[in-house]
Amino acid sequence: MTSRKIWRWLQELGSRTLSIESDSPWENGCPGSFNSKLQDELFNRETFFALQAASMLIERWRREYKQVRPHSSHGYRPRAPEAIRFCPMTSLPITTRAFVTAQILAQTGGRLTSVLLRLDRTAGVQKLLRPCTPVSLTG
Repeated sequence: MTSRKIWRWLQELGSRTLSIESDSPWENGCPGSFNSKLQDELFNRETFFALQAASMLIERWRREYKQVRPHSSHGYRPRAPEAIRFCPMTSLPITTRAFVTAQILAQTGGRLTSVLLRLDRTAGVQKLLRPCTPVSLTG
């Protein structure tokens, strides 16, 4: 109601706004795309009998949409993938720790600096570390 009054007032002054017109998905594609997929894939298929059930299903759908489903605009990767926190090397057997350290030294040219940043790119090491608990990056 208030926005319409402001819009009329601006028109009377001869001013033009740069806002997105309502029902114009071509002007605001991202929310329009998200909302249309939410409508098609969830609201048109589910019947909600309680607010708590609706909010649980919407949150489940949102997480799947953002963290699991691949998106072409992101190179067919999820928009906000869950991070996997790896167990510290101290939780591995001593022989495995020695092997991992040797692999890291070999692949970094004897430098142990910035190893944490390289673990995800180091194919041999990634397989040796055990995933602990998924940690959401989006909260």
